[in-house]
Formats: sequence, structure tokens, C-alpha cells
Amino acid sequence: MKPVLLWPLARSAIAVNFEQPPEYFIVIDTHDAGALAQLGALRADTLVLDPFPSYGEHYRAFFDHLQAAGSRYHVAGLAPCQDVVRALQDSSLARASTEELLLALGYLQKKS
Repeated sequence: MKPVLLWPLARSAIAVNFEQPPEYFIVIDTHDAGALAQLGALRADTLVLDPFPSYGEHYRAFFDHLQAAGSRYHVAGLAPCQDVVRALQDSSLARASTEELLLALGYLQKKS
């Protein structure tokens, strides 16, 4: 499954910030309340990238939905999101699970 990208900016800014086209992600416009329906198929193990947390007219509704869905892989902040996207493109990490990748990057705490 493609990573979900919570995005409050123009779609053209995605490639500038991530060196990937918008089609690489499931892009959710946090200014559009109707886009909340796109999160309906969200699973707990879906990678959610949130480069601009709290931005977007309806951001709080999206964040609340992520919490209610039990989203385990929510990465917030532009630099961490960029790190994750770069790692996803690294062929030497192609076999790593999302959990392993986020643990290795330090964006997920291992549960004891």
C-alpha cells in the first residue's frame, strides 16, 4: 500500500519536498473535509506521513481519525517524513517492514 500523505499545500509542492510525484502517495488534503472519507480504508499498519502537523483547516478531524483507527506508523514533521521517503527508496532496505524501517530511523519506539 502507498504511504498516506497528509498535505495542506499545493500538490506541486510534493515533488519539491520529497523528490517523488504526488502519485507515489495517497494524498489527503487537510483543507478538504470531504477528503476524510479517503481515510476510511486506513489500517493500523498504514504508514502515515504528516510533514506539517496541525496545518490545514480540517487537520484536527484527520488527526482524530488516525488516533481512532489506531494508526501505529504516524511520522510527523517535514525532516522525519523526508528521511522515511528516502529510506523507502533505498534498495538495500527494500525487504524491511515499515516497523523495522521506522525503528532503524529512530521514529518508532520499540515496545517491550
